[in-house]
Amino acid sequence: GMTAPRMNYAALYVNGKYWGLYFLGEIVNGDFIDSRYASGNRSGNLYKSELPGTLMYLGTDKEAYRKEFEKKSNEDEDNWSDLIALTEALNEPDATLAEKLEPLLDVDSALRALALDNFLVNMDSYAGMGQNYYLYRRPADGKFEFIIWDPSLSFGAFGVNGVDPRLVPLEYLQAN
Repeated sequence: GMTAPRMNYAALYVNGKYWGLYFLGEIVNGDFIDSRYASGNRSGNLYKSELPGTLMYLGTDKEAYRKEFEKKSNEDEDNWSDLIALTEALNEPDATLAEKLEPLLDVDSALRALALDNFLVNMDSYAGMGQNYYLYRRPADGKFEFIIWDPSLSFGAFGVNGVDPRLVPLEYLQAN
């Protein structure tokens, strides 16, 4: 029920020496959009979060949003008004919030992404650090869809100072 990049693991060997298990993730770009959405939907705006991509309303100046997001499509148009409208609606919670968000956000995709990140203890995400997600505004209905990116540090592997010391190292599992 979620639009997501394909992911896989790869065992890395260099000159016959095992270096570990690494995460391979599909790039979220125009080809990704073409493969997930009906023809003609590539024209929507795709934004990638930068640290932190908090979805806070930063005013009407698009320059403020460039610090938190990288526009990955329609860069030449340089129109950020859709993202600005979304952040403004999100940051004015009142009795009409659901009504304001309905035309702007696929709320189900956002809730699914947040629930999955929390379930997987993925702190290297919007829920944790405000990063590693994309927002795609579908031209078909004008709604933003939340796309999770790079959950490689799930299951508590993202600690404040690196990997959580309570996790069992891969080397230990191989030796035992």
